[in-house]
Amino acid sequence: MSSTDNDSDSMEFFEINKSDVSHERLDGEVIVISLAEGLYYSFSGSAADVWWLIQEGYSPDGMVEVLSEVFELPSNDVHELGIDKFIKQALDRGLISSVEQRNVSPKPIPHDYARGIWIPPSFTEFTDLKDLILVDPIHDTTTLGWPMIRDE
Repeated sequence: MSSTDNDSDSMEFFEINKSDVSHERLDGEVIVISLAEGLYYSFSGSAADVWWLIQEGYSPDGMVEVLSEVFELPSNDVHELGIDKFIKQALDRGLISSVEQRNVSPKPIPHDYARGIWIPPSFTEFTDLKDLILVDPIHDTTTLGWPMIRDE
């Protein structure tokens, strides 16, 4: 996803790894839970919007087009905007996968917070609930149920 490779950028698509990831958006923030790793993430502002655009099937170049309608972008370059870095981090954490093409009818970005000047997307990773997220609620809990974990 380099800025010098715009032809391939327009052909890249991604999808959320639905079998290992749960996510919910509220008021311009997305909480993403990696069920496989037991980690959770907070995406807010531009990160929440890029996540929405991934979910809706946009390519990185298509994302820039949509984002330019709601943000004051300093550039139209995926690399300069930090979109490629965000996507790489999400790929590295197994939150999304690269796919050949998406057959989705894209929806507009939710109008759930005030936008202005572009701030590159980033996210915060949390590990504090890892043990609870990774618990098997059927086999690893007491007869009282989750979150009462059985002693080994």
